[in-house]
Amino acid sequence: MPGLRDLCLKPEVLYESAKFKELRTLLPDLVRTQGRRVLLFSQWTRLLDLMVELCNDLDLGTCRLDGNTPIAERQGMVAAFNDGTSSAKIFLLSTRAGGLGINLTGADTVIFYESDWNPTMDLQAMDRAHRIGQTSKVTYIDLIAPKTIDEKIVDALRNKIKIADLVLGEAAREWLK
Repeated sequence: MPGLRDLCLKPEVLYESAKFKELRTLLPDLVRTQGRRVLLFSQWTRLLDLMVELCNDLDLGTCRLDGNTPIAERQGMVAAFNDGTSSAKIFLLSTRAGGLGINLTGADTVIFYESDWNPTMDLQAMDRAHRIGQTSKVTYIDLIAPKTIDEKIVDALRNKIKIADLVLGEAAREWLK
């Protein structure tokens, strides 16, 4: 009978998903070639663990904020990222980490590894880069693998937003935040 270690994936297999293959190409291009500063969001902290390893393999500096990040460290990380004193060009965040009010205007690119079932979570995450003080145009990238559950989730999110817009009018997006 095999033990649990026998059932574990080998490290090289961890990055074989279509999205990780895309990140392996996309992140170095954004950071090294285009000089961008990136916020990379995922709902799953275990996935953030893999993203840290991927960025380390690519020799790309990162910092990370999730629900386990001590509050005392958060403001220093955010300030260093925003003012450019951090060597990190990629800020990894869990979509729901930090609550409202985190200002990451040092970023000019926001990437969602996956969408949250609640569209307000993604909207709030997007707003972290788009606050008063933002001087750069912000680019948003959703990683959506074709013919997967990703497409169904995004369709459901769009429908939720459409319904909110119909019911609440122009105020819907503000209300959703």
